[in-house]
Amino acid sequence: MHRVATARRRQVVSRCAAQVYPAIAPAAIRWRRPLVSFRRVAGTASIAVPNAALSPRSWLGAAAANLNRSVKRSVSSDSEWRLYAALEKRDEASHVALARFVAGLSELHATAQESLDVDGDSTLTGKELTAAGYAVGLDTVHVVKVEGCSRSFRLPACVTARAARDFLWRCAEGGILAAVDLERLLKQTRQALLQEPTIRRIPAPKVAGESVVVVGDLHGSISDLAKVIELGGKPGTTTYIFNGDYVDRGRHGVEVLASLCALKLAHPDHIHLNRGNHECKALSRAYGLEKEIKSKYRGPIAMTLFEEMCSLFGALPLAAIVGGDPGDRVSALVVHGGIPSHEALGLQDIEASVGRESAMAQLVCRRKGGKERNPAVEKSEEHVLEDLLWSDPVPGDGSESIVFNNSRKAGCKYAMGAAHAFLVREGLTTLVRSHEVVRSGLERHECGEQTELYTVFSSSHYPDKKGVNEGAALRFVPPDIACEGGVGTESGFSGAEVLRWTTTAEVEPAISVDTSTDKRREKSTVQSLAGLIARHTHAIVEVCERAEAKELADGQRPPSRRRGVLGMDAWSAAMSEWGATAGICLPSADWRSLLPLLVLNAGRSSNAVAEEAAAVDYQQLLADFRIEPEKPCDRQGISQ
Repeated sequence: MHRVATARRRQVVSRCAAQVYPAIAPAAIRWRRPLVSFRRVAGTASIAVPNAALSPRSWLGAAAANLNRSVKRSVSSDSEWRLYAALEKRDEASHVALARFVAGLSELHATAQESLDVDGDSTLTGKELTAAGYAVGLDTVHVVKVEGCSRSFRLPACVTARAARDFLWRCAEGGILAAVDLERLLKQTRQALLQEPTIRRIPAPKVAGESVVVVGDLHGSISDLAKVIELGGKPGTTTYIFNGDYVDRGRHGVEVLASLCALKLAHPDHIHLNRGNHECKALSRAYGLEKEIKSKYRGPIAMTLFEEMCSLFGALPLAAIVGGDPGDRVSALVVHGGIPSHEALGLQDIEASVGRESAMAQLVCRRKGGKERNPAVEKSEEHVLEDLLWSDPVPGDGSESIVFNNSRKAGCKYAMGAAHAFLVREGLTTLVRSHEVVRSGLERHECGEQTELYTVFSSSHYPDKKGVNEGAALRFVPPDIACEGGVGTESGFSGAEVLRWTTTAEVEPAISVDTSTDKRREKSTVQSLAGLIARHTHAIVEVCERAEAKELADGQRPPSRRRGVLGMDAWSAAMSEWGATAGICLPSADWRSLLPLLVLNAGRSSNAVAEEAAAVDYQQLLADFRIEPEKPCDRQGISQ
């Protein structure tokens, strides 16, 4: 029966693989190709790029280091930056392929589960997937390394402005929110976001002191989030629009997203969250968000938090409109990527057609490039969502062309003329988008006839403090203040201001762990204590013998108690006395609590040590703590 079930599973896997694998596996297999190589020719740094697809992690750190050395002294620094940006897009295209592959595996597994109708376990095994042709190395997904540990802190159920502010600064200093509070925070924020429209209307600033700040990609940089809040001002007089890509490519994606959720609940009318292309279940898994969560929260709660985050992704609004009323100088659309590829689609159509349920959290970018466009497909919900989150402009191209974004393998590339036509149709003058790393943090391009486009990127030294770019944000101010500066190369027709900064790896905090969920760390701590006890056995015996003599002298020792056994109170006091000399300052009550763990660590049952309810056989306990002698090693460090 088992052989028949296994045979049927393999038939189902092979049949599904024949449909899914040819489309997604070749792109994923490319991850094993040779890496980009660096060489120095005639005293200048150059980069040799092989024809094969690049490994998504290896080239980036070396490229950033190379740019750090050469970008200030080389006459071709602009060219090197453009190459850096191109490689960044190519890296993202590789992750898109991986996201498609992972999503395909999930669909394959779901299809196989539905097709199987046999008794017993119907779970697909690794051998069966390998037999179907899915032997693709996924070990290149980044795993966050735990650098430090701090106890988690709590957040009240009703998040006030002060609690949200303190929460952000705690995270910026290396703190981490308790798992139970994070789960509640994500659910509360999702419910709040679902009450908002897909495209929100935000009033333009009209009086002195008011402003609207647009923040670009943060990518897990908690120090950049803290910096932009410091420069932009407190939420209230300042309204913030965070334009997506809160997670991935940085070590603090969890803290950035949680901080934004807390700010949103505390300031619902002044904190607005847009969705980015990385707010996608498949892509964030490919970039390592799931791994980051598991490194910070131990046990089953980690997957619960990941699923809650993905549900939140699907609930995020897609865009915001700033101003646009009669008399407003500001009339801007803020969206992560760009405009829809179908010319007839407007903002009202987007609001009516694009849903925001949990199912939309999995945006896998299934569209492939091609010369022929399909208008019917371009109006579909997934297609429109992909256009808004994945598309890039083509500066310098005044035509109205819109083509497939082949550099990212997702979204479209739209010319400046197409952006101008869209803005005019919607009665707008400014398009503010993010999605692309730019060297100065912000770039402005004129689209023609009093229309403009901004690209805003707020994660400095991207990615993960290894790059060379600045971070920036765009601030819209009241008309009287905007008029003072006039129309400049960056202020544009709306008279906007630019905030710029840089934060380095030194100010980015180390990764913390929620110790309330870290059972393995608790065990290792007990093991460390056990090792210390084993090394101080003789000193502990001396202290316990003195306590035994005192117990006998005070008449507190029962006549039936044999030598080597202490009362629980006397043993706890003796261990506290020894701990003070060994640098372990624990009160007697803690030693009473630790005793069961020490007994289990010694490999014995509690009855083997505690002969009676309030007594400890300290001689037997200490005899069980032995240190194995180290094996002799040769000069190469190999055990003999």
